[in-house]
Amino acid sequence: MVADAGATLQALHQLTIAEGWGLPVLPGTSHITVGGAIASDVHGKNHAQQGSFGQHLLGLDLMLGCGDIVRMSPETTPDGFWATVGGMGLTGIIVSATIQLQRLETSYLRVERGKTRTLEESMDLIAASTQTPSHAVAWIDATHHQLRGLVDISTPATAGMLPAALQGTPMSPHGPTMRSMASFPGQGIINRRSVAAANAVRWRFPGNNGPKIVHFTTALNTLDGADFWPAAFGKQGLIQYQFSVPANGVHILRRVLEDLQSAGHAPALAVLKSFGAAGKGLLSFPQPGWTLALDFPAQTLGLTTVLSHLDEVVATAGGRVYLTKDSRLSASMLPRMYPELLHWQQIRNLKREDVSSSARGSSPASDCRSALKN
Repeated sequence: MVADAGATLQALHQLTIAEGWGLPVLPGTSHITVGGAIASDVHGKNHAQQGSFGQHLLGLDLMLGCGDIVRMSPETTPDGFWATVGGMGLTGIIVSATIQLQRLETSYLRVERGKTRTLEESMDLIAASTQTPSHAVAWIDATHHQLRGLVDISTPATAGMLPAALQGTPMSPHGPTMRSMASFPGQGIINRRSVAAANAVRWRFPGNNGPKIVHFTTALNTLDGADFWPAAFGKQGLIQYQFSVPANGVHILRRVLEDLQSAGHAPALAVLKSFGAAGKGLLSFPQPGWTLALDFPAQTLGLTTVLSHLDEVVATAGGRVYLTKDSRLSASMLPRMYPELLHWQQIRNLKREDVSSSARGSSPASDCRSALKN
């Protein structure tokens, strides 16, 4: 499919699902644009099998600062292409993209929920699921001393698995819709006591009476049905701290959560996923190992100091913070987390001789193109 960069993932599915096609990679919301998905090189809950969004691109058109439009692909312009995929929109304006879709038998998933008593049990369930086509995610009770959790494993549902009520609509594109919701007044309703109580109820009553057949958007685009969540944090909103660590740094996950408990800053929400092989995007976030996303009330006193401490822990372990969700990472920390940063900068920046030739009166368009043509 050739898609305008301003089209949302939801808009794409309104067209493709009826024809039996879908996007191989879906992040937590379908309301982001194609251009945003490329610039962030977004990932889903099936990274171990499908990688990130950029790995399913056949090509893209990029408008440079001079207005010149460059057609890029992994084969013809690998440097510029992989600097743009995951490049946070800093190489130019993505105009359109050609995406390789995947065949679907139905638009439903079979979801099984497992209840775990420790962080390690949750990781074991996720790791076991990577051997088959599946989407795996764990909710971790970060207020509990053993870091218990719930693990959802979703696999494609065949037509024969659908209940009678869905037999007539195996390829429905419709799922949850997101509505805007006014923030709760003041500091909202998210605090240490309310989170601990809600987590205890959620773990005790997980609602897993056997496998369920659910629409793929319900299972994968969970943020689209949780419009209340940002509002619950009050007018100052929330900060999400998402980081990844390599496979040999799994102990860092427990250390981070225990350090947060000790500091009195257990996150309101903790979500764990696994990553497979890294893609070729120079600033792409996923790397083989694990990623943990943590939500905190933005007004939390002392949070900046705690997160800066975690930056050091994560970087020392060979991990990184997700730039798409970051608003506070220091400039000195960036090259430690993203070792290809210098290479990316070299591709992005105009060469000195190109700038000099432009000053002598040569075509700005040709100089502009030369920076990202390879």
